[in-house]
Amino acid sequence: MDQQDGLFAMVLKDKPEPRRPHIGIHAQKSYSFFGDTIVCLGSSISSSSDKYPAETVLFQQHLSSKDKPLKIAGETITSFPYQYKQTEAVFLQDTVGHHYRIPADQGLNITRHHQHSFYHYSARKDAKKNHKDRDATNAATEADYAVAWLDHGVSAEKKSYHYDILVYPTPQRVDLWKTKPNYKILQHDAVAHVVRSDKTTTYALFQTKPLLAKTAISSVSSPCLIITKAQGNQLKISLTDPDLRLPGNEGGSIPGEIFVPARIGPGVSMITVTLNGRYTLTQGKGIMATHEGNQTTLTFQARQGRTIESVLQKQ
Repeated sequence: MDQQDGLFAMVLKDKPEPRRPHIGIHAQKSYSFFGDTIVCLGSSISSSSDKYPAETVLFQQHLSSKDKPLKIAGETITSFPYQYKQTEAVFLQDTVGHHYRIPADQGLNITRHHQHSFYHYSARKDAKKNHKDRDATNAATEADYAVAWLDHGVSAEKKSYHYDILVYPTPQRVDLWKTKPNYKILQHDAVAHVVRSDKTTTYALFQTKPLLAKTAISSVSSPCLIITKAQGNQLKISLTDPDLRLPGNEGGSIPGEIFVPARIGPGVSMITVTLNGRYTLTQGKGIMATHEGNQTTLTFQARQGRTIESVLQKQ
């Protein structure tokens, strides 16, 4: 919004494939961008594997030299190999200059070690052709890396996480960021991730249940992404439907997905947004506004993931 703030969200769910282990991983993830700060949230993290832990990778960075430093709680780390396991809230600086605020009990692990990467056999039918040539050109590789990740454990069930990143800051900006976070998490569960920074609020809406957070938005008719910005009695709203509804997709396997038969679409999705308060629509092409009591309902026609902008005036 206003070329300063943004939002990305996804529902991660693996599907069984031949010759690949199925670990039943599921997660809801969102990234709210407020200027130079990224607020990262995860919820409903589950895995059916009792052998492999569910993990969230913060970064995996190549070390051009073994002593290339990173910082943990202000301490410069150049040791190699090296291993760290979180015991309390910590500030972290990676090898390229980004800063991370990791609250306590997030399961943070950091290693600096020599890593091998192996080619994974593809289950696709056409990948079986010329497999000797394919394996020769996809040989194992190795290098030195610094890696940070959150460990959610084996057989994870409804786990969550929260951390934020400060991107390429000045030392003065780091000092302010450490003492005064510029955001507040309003809702962080299976229904929605809602984050506010100053007058801007991001909504990653995974379900259609009413929001618990006391914000301008009360509920939506379909999962979607929304950013609002309040300026006096004016409210800006940006909405997008991330489901492209491509013809012949496998929609319906994840809550909120809609199946579109082959030879039809991409179609228009009609999404209604219920606001707390009475507003008059002053800008917004193709948007309808109605009122009932002290609430306003907006109907958006979403297509192909495009962002729809609107401006409202509070009555």
